[in-house]
Amino acid sequence: MKKLLFLTLIFALTACGPAPTAAPPAATQPPVVITVVVPATSAPAQATEVPQPTTAPAATEAPAATSTTAPVLPTDTSMPGATATSTLPPAFGADKLVNITRDGDHFSLKCSPSQIVFTGTAGDTYVAGAEVWYRMVDKVTGMQSKWYAGGKMDNDGKGNFTRTFSALDVNPDVRFDNAWFEYQFIALAKDGNVYWRSDKTTYAKQVTFTKECP
Repeated sequence: MKKLLFLTLIFALTACGPAPTAAPPAATQPPVVITVVVPATSAPAQATEVPQPTTAPAATEAPAATSTTAPVLPTDTSMPGATATSTLPPAFGADKLVNITRDGDHFSLKCSPSQIVFTGTAGDTYVAGAEVWYRMVDKVTGMQSKWYAGGKMDNDGKGNFTRTFSALDVNPDVRFDNAWFEYQFIALAKDGNVYWRSDKTTYAKQVTFTKECP
């Protein structure tokens, strides 16, 4: 009887043994892998953040910069300022003292003629005065003096200028025995500033100065 019960118990246990094989259904748990797919779906959410770089349209602010430069052009329209130069004569740079003459080509400290008379006419209405400048060049040594003011020319109020230059007006330091008297004319504006000057070589080696009689 005991053996029967023992066998019965063994049988029962062996019958229960296969039950663990029922665990395979638990193996069906792999569907849990589905949960792994879930985080994969979260990736698109990040992908949606990629459009943020499309904020590059901020580069459209560049036109704004160009718009700021645009106003600069109007400010560069300083050209109207150039119209202010309309106060200058149209022939600015041309001779402003014309019809220039002199009454001789030599003068002397001790003999006659002892002076030279220069005349000239204003080239335009902007000439308010005129001056004579001179320098002496020794004919023997070639030594040149500096330029000296030879005095203002007399104005008759009608644009005509005259200057009588005497041998005594020559600076005593440069009264060479035999020299070239080279001269230059300067036109003055109404404000007293130099408006024009003749070229220094225009009247070179044309007039002779001597201390003694020739």
